[in-house]
Amino acid sequence: MRMGRYAVMTVLAAACGGVPDPEPAAIGSGDWTLEPISTFTAAMDDTVLVNSITGLQPGHDGFLYVTMRGDRRISVLTTDGQQVRRIGGEGEGPGEFTGINGLGWRSESLWVMDTQLGRLSWFDSAGLFLGSERQPEPHLRPTSSGGLLGMKQLWVEATSTRVEFQAPGQPGLTTVKQISWIRGGFRLPQGGGTFRVGAHPLSDSPLATHHPRGQGMVVAERSAADGPVVLTWISANGAIIREERVQLEAPALTGPAWRTFLDAFFNPSLGPGISESQLDAVLVRPDRWPPVSQLQLSTDGKVWLKGPTMPGADVTWTVLDSMATRLGSITLPADLRLMHLSGDTVWTMRPNADDLDVVTRYLLRR
Repeated sequence: MRMGRYAVMTVLAAACGGVPDPEPAAIGSGDWTLEPISTFTAAMDDTVLVNSITGLQPGHDGFLYVTMRGDRRISVLTTDGQQVRRIGGEGEGPGEFTGINGLGWRSESLWVMDTQLGRLSWFDSAGLFLGSERQPEPHLRPTSSGGLLGMKQLWVEATSTRVEFQAPGQPGLTTVKQISWIRGGFRLPQGGGTFRVGAHPLSDSPLATHHPRGQGMVVAERSAADGPVVLTWISANGAIIREERVQLEAPALTGPAWRTFLDAFFNPSLGPGISESQLDAVLVRPDRWPPVSQLQLSTDGKVWLKGPTMPGADVTWTVLDSMATRLGSITLPADLRLMHLSGDTVWTMRPNADDLDVVTRYLLRR
């Protein structure tokens, strides 16, 4: 295996008996491409985990802070995937977790969320446990102001969503924004009860993304099925900064594409025995794909809007600046996950041929 500009974790070949992944090529079309800088395959100790990465946050020290499915610790890695140390452990004591549901930074301190225990734990970058506090609601995230901010989704038979803020040292929540939307939740029958409850798979519900460093969030919503996307910037202290409207393409949703989408969405692990007639009874096919399926914020304030995710097709991301001015777009493979955006540096995760997570750091190039 050639080393140099690219570095791949050697544990991959030993653990799965395969060969190292090929060095990634530049990907993307449109106004930009992504040029690879480094890559590694996710592993934990001597065990390679399939679809393992749940979170990735670069630290101020240049290391990566990574959470993996089934692991009750944070793995601190170099940018080429070499393990530096571990933070935390399994349990309910100080600095321990029953599960990790999110992590991020407030200044130089790392916060880790454990919704089962209902608490936030704090560490310094060296992994020293600093303390913990009660997590009042699982949708709230720490902000750089010392408060907590988040968007609460009520999926079932509800068409209302709230953006809420908790000021430092205050017990109550303040509603920053109340949002009404079009398609609410659904229930699927199973025997004499309900098998599954959730949101419409192509819902018009609002989407939200937090700033990677806790400097507020952006919320995207649509006021009408064919209307513009409304973006709302909310500061770290829970104040609405501004609202902007962006017109994005919403392609027609054909019957065959709808059926293909449902076949992929309602796989056997979600809905065994669910018939097409039961689906058709509770899920009305929209006329068009939602124009935004996901959004993310870069550390420099850019907003990345992911377009319609159609079965088997690449996905186009539209990139706006902090004033909602369109900067350009890039079309990427549908299975490429954007894990962290920092200026022109893009951290991604994508499964390889063995369904193992490959992390690649790219540079955004025109």
